[in-house]
Amino acid sequence: MDAQHLIYVGIDGSWRDACVLEWACEESAVRRVPVRAIHVVDQLHDSSDAPEVLKSSGERLVEDVQQLLNNSSAAATSVAELAVGLPSSTLAKLAADSEMLVVGRRGLGGFKRLLIGSTSEAVANLAQEPVVIVPADWQAPRQQAPVLVGVDASDKNEDAIGFAVVLAAERHVPLRMVHVWHLPPIYNVAHLNIAATERHLRTAQRHLETIAERTRRQGPGLEIHLELRQGHPVENLLEAADASQARLIVVGAVHARRLSTMLLGSVTRGVLHHATTPLAIVHDAIDKSR
Repeated sequence: MDAQHLIYVGIDGSWRDACVLEWACEESAVRRVPVRAIHVVDQLHDSSDAPEVLKSSGERLVEDVQQLLNNSSAAATSVAELAVGLPSSTLAKLAADSEMLVVGRRGLGGFKRLLIGSTSEAVANLAQEPVVIVPADWQAPRQQAPVLVGVDASDKNEDAIGFAVVLAAERHVPLRMVHVWHLPPIYNVAHLNIAATERHLRTAQRHLETIAERTRRQGPGLEIHLELRQGHPVENLLEAADASQARLIVVGAVHARRLSTMLLGSVTRGVLHHATTPLAIVHDAIDKSR
């Protein structure tokens, strides 16, 4: 089966309490592409005294997931499979060149107060394809809930915006483009320059309007709303998502694949750790060829 026309989903033993499969099945029905749900048996655990027990347990989990897929709205050829390896790298490798990889927000570790699990964060760092992280308590949004995309100050937003345009267009919902700007550190409260503030504001407005005009050509007929905010990017993106009751936050990420340890940008990482809305992280296509 061609990976380019698949939605991959990472599942673990907590899948019944998570919403990751529900979100992926809904996306499968909208896009009319199959789901491939993957349960990875950790290779570190596979060397234990009872590897066959782990494998048998994984096989039962996969059978249960397959039954759910058969009874869901997902495309008819959706399948659940078992794999062995390090979960994060195995999922990233299997899902390479797919439409997206969907994972849950919580891991199985002991730090339940953290919203993001270690596997989910590792996948977000490693994967080339768009990664969607779904909170465990996700609920279907209202019908006209928008897709929200963060627009940074660079010109490297194309892939994230393109992904957001497709999501919004296929659901016939508005696209909300949010750009957060801030004054350079040299402007502190003690000697705030009003003229400089207005100049930076106008620059931010022009930048957002330029990107929006390009996006309108990309998605003709799409309802687009622009929102300009001043302050901390993470806080403002999350506030904008809450205020608009967004169904999905989309952010871009650039990471150099030549590095042995790949790191997301600080804004993307901040949103990843604190968002309570499904989040899509879309890596810059330029990096995929490195």
